[in-house]
Amino acid sequence: MHYKHITVVFFLFVLCVASLKLKAQNQVAIVNANVVPMTSEIVLKAQTILISNGTITDINSSKSVKVPNGYRVIDAKGGYVLPGFINMYTHVNEANLMLYLANGQTTVRDIPSHINVLGLREQIKDGKVIGPRIIAYGLRATGAPAPYHSQQPIFNIDQAKAQVREAKRLGYDGMYVYATCLPETYKPILDEAKKIGLPISGHFPIFINENTVLKSKQPEFTNLTGITRGGKLVMDKAKLISLLKHCDKAVTPSLAVHKTWSLSHKKDSLYNSIYTQYIPPKLRATWKPDTIPNQSPSKYPYANVAQFVKDLSDNNIQLFLGSDGGYPLVVPGFAYLDEMKLFVEAGISNYKTLKYATVDAARFLKLSDVGTIEIDKRAELIVLGANPLKDISAIKTIEGVMHNHHWMDKDHLKNELLKLDKSINRVNDMFHDWKPKLKTNSKTTQLNYNFYSNDVLVGQQRILIDSLENNNISIRSVMVVDAPDYRHTYSCHRINGKTIDSLSIENKGSEGTTRVNAFKKQDSVLVLGQSPFHGKFSYKKFAPPNTQLWNPFISRYFELDNMVNYHLAYVLNKRLKLNEADMFKAIQIELNSEEYGEKYIVDQAMVTIIKTSEQDFRLIYPGFSGYANRTRLPFNVLIKTADAHKIKAVLLGDLKIVLVDN
Repeated sequence: MHYKHITVVFFLFVLCVASLKLKAQNQVAIVNANVVPMTSEIVLKAQTILISNGTITDINSSKSVKVPNGYRVIDAKGGYVLPGFINMYTHVNEANLMLYLANGQTTVRDIPSHINVLGLREQIKDGKVIGPRIIAYGLRATGAPAPYHSQQPIFNIDQAKAQVREAKRLGYDGMYVYATCLPETYKPILDEAKKIGLPISGHFPIFINENTVLKSKQPEFTNLTGITRGGKLVMDKAKLISLLKHCDKAVTPSLAVHKTWSLSHKKDSLYNSIYTQYIPPKLRATWKPDTIPNQSPSKYPYANVAQFVKDLSDNNIQLFLGSDGGYPLVVPGFAYLDEMKLFVEAGISNYKTLKYATVDAARFLKLSDVGTIEIDKRAELIVLGANPLKDISAIKTIEGVMHNHHWMDKDHLKNELLKLDKSINRVNDMFHDWKPKLKTNSKTTQLNYNFYSNDVLVGQQRILIDSLENNNISIRSVMVVDAPDYRHTYSCHRINGKTIDSLSIENKGSEGTTRVNAFKKQDSVLVLGQSPFHGKFSYKKFAPPNTQLWNPFISRYFELDNMVNYHLAYVLNKRLKLNEADMFKAIQIELNSEEYGEKYIVDQAMVTIIKTSEQDFRLIYPGFSGYANRTRLPFNVLIKTADAHKIKAVLLGDLKIVLVDN
C-alpha cells in the first residue's frame, strides 16, 4: 500500500485536545451493574458502585443504595463490570494510547521503554493526556548490540552497575534484561537492582546456565525468548517447570506473537485482516508482507507453545498476559484481547485467564490500588455487554471504560478511534511552529525532502542554505519523523570554508524539549545542553582538522534522520575529482534514550565520501554507538546530486529520500 502523505499530526497534541474535551468526573455512580470483582470467581448481581474522586467508596445492591445528589449516574444496563485489564508486555508510543483504552487496558507495561514514554507517562499522570497508566521498564541490559543503533552492550561489572543506577536516576519503573546478557554482568545487574529497589524483567538469558538463571533474582521471563527456539523448548520441560515453580518465577508468554509466526505463510491475508489503519506509516512500512521473510508453508509448531503455556498454568506457574503490541502484525490493544482468547483456547479457564490479567498482574507490579473491584480501590473499570466468565469473547463487547476519573462510553471510544484513523493520514503544516527559525531571504536556497521506507512516506525535512559574509554559509533544517518516537528537530550549522564552526539543535518530543549547542575550539569540540530526564550536560571532545559536527539521531530508525548530514558531507566535498575520496571524523549529538552515561550525548566515527560520477557520490560510514559497526558492514549511501547545493535523491536499502519540487 502506498501512502501519498506522511503522518503529519503530532499525536500528543491530538490527544491533549481530546483530554480537554473529556471532563474529569469527581462523583460517579454506576448502577444496574453485574460486578465481577475478581476477588473470587463470583458475580455480584444488580449492584451500584459509588465513586468519589476516582476511588470506589461503596459497592452494594442497587435496591439498597441511594445515589447521592450531584453524582453522575451511568447505567450499566445489566452489563458486567470488571477491573481494567493490565497489559504486561507491549510497546507504547504517542499514536497508540487510545488503542489500549478502547480495548479495556487501563494499565500497560512498556518493555523495553524509551525516554519519550517517560514523558507520556508523566503527562498521563498529570491529566494532560488521556492514556493508560504506564509502567516503564528501561534501560536494557544486553551483552550484544540489539536492533537499535544506540543500544550499548555492557561487558563488565562497572558498566552493569552503572546501567542499573542510570535507569533508576532517569525514573524508569524497572529495568529489562535481554537474552544476550552476559554471565559477567548478569548477577551484578540483579544485585544492584535489588540494592536500589529497581524491579527487573526480561528474556531468559541464553549465555548463562539455566540453573543459575532459574535460581537468580530475576522474577519473570517474557515472550519465551531463551526458553523456546522456533517454537520448540530448548530445555527439559519437566525440569524447567519444576524449577520455575520451586523458585517462584513468572512467565509472560506473548502467545499472540507465536500465533502470528505460525501464520507467516498467510501473511498477506493476515495483514489485510488486522487494524492497520491505526498503525503509523513508518511502523506500517515494516509490516508490509513483502518486508517480512517468507516462511511458506509454515512449520512453526504453535500447538507445542500453547500446550507448554497450558502446562505452566496447570502447575500453578504464575502467568501474565502481554501481547508484545507493536511487533510486526501485532496491533497494540487489539492483540491483547486475542492473547486472552488464545489462553482460553489453550485450555486455561476463563476465570484464571482474567485473574492473570487483573489481580495477579497488579500484585506482581505492587499496584495495591487496582486489580480488583473493592472499596478504597481506584475506579479503573470496564463495562462489558456479556459475561466473560461464561464466554471469553465477551471481552470484546466493551460498553465503556472508567479510567483516571474519566468515563468513556462506547460511542466516545469509537469516535476516538475514528479520529486516530483520520489523523494518521491527515495532511498538515508540520513546519508551522518553526516559522521564526525558517525565514528566508534573497540569498536563501530552500530544499524540501520526503523520506520513504518501503515506498511509504515516513518523514519530511526542510533545509535552508543561507549565503553569509566572507563566503560563509549556514544550513538550517527542520526534520519531522513519524511515530513511533514522533518528534521535530531543528538544527543550524554555521560553515566557514570547510570548517563547521558551530551547531545548534532543538528537539521536541513527548518527553519535552532538548537543546544542544556545539562549538569548534581549536582541536576540540565543546558540547553544552539540557535534556528532559537527563538534565544538563557538558562535554569536551578532541576534534582534529576536518572534523564535522553532525545532526543527531532522533529515532530508533536512525537512517531516516541524516539528510542534513549528507548535505554537509556533500557541500564540504563537492569539489572532489572523479573517484577522489575524502575521509573525516564526524562528531554526532545523540538524542536517544538507549544510551547510558557519556555516550548518550556524543559519539564519533570515521566517514568516507567518494565522487563516483559527475552527479553521484557514495558516502560510507560505520554507524554510531556500537550497533552497525559491530554487527553489519558499513552503510553505503548513494547520493545523487542536482547542482552545486542540491541533492536530488539519497538511496540506502529500503530507504529513499527524494527532493520535492519547490
